[in-house]
Amino acid sequence: MGTFLPNGVLGVALTGLLAAFMAGMAANISSCNTVWTYDVWRPYLRPGREDAYYLRHGRIVTVVGIVISVGTAFIAAQYENLFDYIHLLFSFFNAPLFATFLQRCGRPHRVGTEPELLRRDLRLSPRPRRVHRGQPGHESKTSAELEGLIWGQEPASTQVG
Repeated sequence: MGTFLPNGVLGVALTGLLAAFMAGMAANISSCNTVWTYDVWRPYLRPGREDAYYLRHGRIVTVVGIVISVGTAFIAAQYENLFDYIHLLFSFFNAPLFATFLQRCGRPHRVGTEPELLRRDLRLSPRPRRVHRGQPGHESKTSAELEGLIWGQEPASTQVG
């Protein structure tokens, strides 16, 4: 790269690349502990605790995630090239994910939030009654009503001319 850029610009370019890499890694680590703490630990394993408890747990998960990342880097260094290691990881993770996708393709859409659906899938709670169109609890709106909600207008059928 020294042949394409002068020394000062090369330093700025490398600094920008390093900053982008660090920002990406920080975002990955932050999302890892957030997803674990607020989507798994809080609703299923330790519900009803104070926020300070979840904050402390998120910090611990961050440290554990970094230790796992460093350990993974040492494991990856044992392979001849990085592609072999990535291919091995994909062979472990992509096949079960694809099988899960195929299993879920034939099932009808279910109503509920993600934690409710996960609880039902894990059989942690009884299945609630499904709500279908036309039943109380499921009010469908016409496209004109939805358009009116978006633009802050009443639907054409209810406007007084």
